Amino acid sequence: MEQQPGPVNWAVHNPRPAPGMIALWSWVAFGHGADTVCYFRWRQAPFAQEQMHAGLKRTDNSPSAAYAQVQQVKAELDKLNIKADDPLHYEVAIVSSTTNQWVTEIEQQGQSYQHQQVEFEYYHALRMLGLNVAFVSPEASLADYALVVVPTMPVISDAFIENCKQTTATLVFGPRSGSKTDEFQTPSNLAPGKLQQLIPVQVLSVETLRGDISETLHYEGETFHSNRWREELGASDSTKVLATYHDHSPAVVQAGNRVYVGTLGCADFTRALLEMLAKAAGLTTFTLPEDVRTVARGEYRLLFNYSADAVRVDGFEDREFVIGSNELPGYSYAVMKRG
Repeated sequence: MEQQPGPVNWAVHNPRPAPGMIALWSWVAFGHGADTVCYFRWRQAPFAQEQMHAGLKRTDNSPSAAYAQVQQVKAELDKLNIKADDPLHYEVAIVSSTTNQWVTEIEQQGQSYQHQQVEFEYYHALRMLGLNVAFVSPEASLADYALVVVPTMPVISDAFIENCKQTTATLVFGPRSGSKTDEFQTPSNLAPGKLQQLIPVQVLSVETLRGDISETLHYEGETFHSNRWREELGASDSTKVLATYHDHSPAVVQAGNRVYVGTLGCADFTRALLEMLAKAAGLTTFTLPEDVRTVARGEYRLLFNYSADAVRVDGFEDREFVIGSNELPGYSYAVMKRG
């Protein structure tokens, strides 16, 4: 993938990256598994259609502002001896496929239901907890993960059901999962269809709400918001009710290591639910500021501050930092040894 070293030339507007962002983006790539970062381009072209696209060097061959940042990153990489085969420590998987998006777009049912937004909300909550997240296909093995999240999967195969039966990971299924057959019909045993082999629950009805309307959602003694897509659940007595709607009917149910979420909710609810499930699965979570992310690769853990403001990241005070510290200036990063 290309990494921009300055203003590009193809957007509606082409702002200059903030000071430090070239180095930060480079470390984000390496932290998430890149073995190479390529900057486009080496030298800004003085001719043709890309004259305005910045390079590491200007048209007169003098170093641009990004040049020193790339030199800095190279020196840091050499110091830490990060290798291309250093493993990524993925603890959580999000199961995703284009079929999920196609089905929910063909039968959207409510304009406020946007598949990519729903998937991103789960991802955002997991990353705010400091967890390494892999995106995997329904055909992938789930054996290496402690927590597997399926934001939605309307059409579920028999092979995926067997895959779920083989894993000890905590499985979380979002609304609409199992709601269609291969022929795009409602399952004869009602939604979530084949998922009833894993969780004894039925979807009795569905309502969709405007994006600016919500209902009360009760979870762990706190009040949150249920919104956009809300399913009426018929749960077996063998399931545990984790969250309820305003009328105290079940909204989230659990059977063993499997959880079915019958509603979309506010960001605070999604994060609170996933935090509880992650900790129960033996994972370590962190409380990160809104614009801070962390990732672990090889023997290191990295912190990234995407904000212009300096920020202190609690929970890392006693770590051994090799670059920076848990007090991050704006648009900066830090690297510590994993412990």
